[in-house]
Amino acid sequence: MQAKKPAMRQTSSVPLMSALLFFAFSALIATTEAAPSSTRSQPPFIVSVSPNNVGSVEGGTRLTITGANFAQEGLFSSRAVFIGGQACQVINYYTTNERIVCITPKCVSPACLSDADWQGSESASLSVYVSTVEGILEGFSTFTYHGGYTPSIYKMQHNAWATGMSQMTTKLLSTYLSDLSIKIGDHFADLGNGDEFNN
Repeated sequence: MQAKKPAMRQTSSVPLMSALLFFAFSALIATTEAAPSSTRSQPPFIVSVSPNNVGSVEGGTRLTITGANFAQEGLFSSRAVFIGGQACQVINYYTTNERIVCITPKCVSPACLSDADWQGSESASLSVYVSTVEGILEGFSTFTYHGGYTPSIYKMQHNAWATGMSQMTTKLLSTYLSDLSIKIGDHFADLGNGDEFNN
């Protein structure tokens, strides 16, 4: 006569799953508590704005804003920059936690629009907004639109029927030909080489 084998006890999967969830949650809490302050939602802090917090009234100045808490690690975040209430186009490729690069908008204040050859200056607020799951945080600085930073054309000499070289009397903000472009209608002009430009 064979002895009966003891019945196998079946362990419920519910307590096991509860334990796994408990350990996972505990590890998550420990990781969060041990995380450095830079991974928590901190207000953006602006240290400097280059070039020298100033640019053309026509916009198009490439600004580099340096500071901290622009793209906080461990938190889903997005950012925006406004100058005088107008959006400064952020170039995300260059954006890090310590740097934002953006292209300034055109100045739309009454002073800037008062004269096509306006040579004054107009200060505008510069705000960096960082949106996280915890809310929208803001950092402040200033930016100055200056008429002296806007390229101007004073005179152009050219015979309308000729195909030769035209001459322009201008105010330029660079001595490097590679920094300049002239567009006539839908076409860009041939500016020649550097030797011709410097002469």
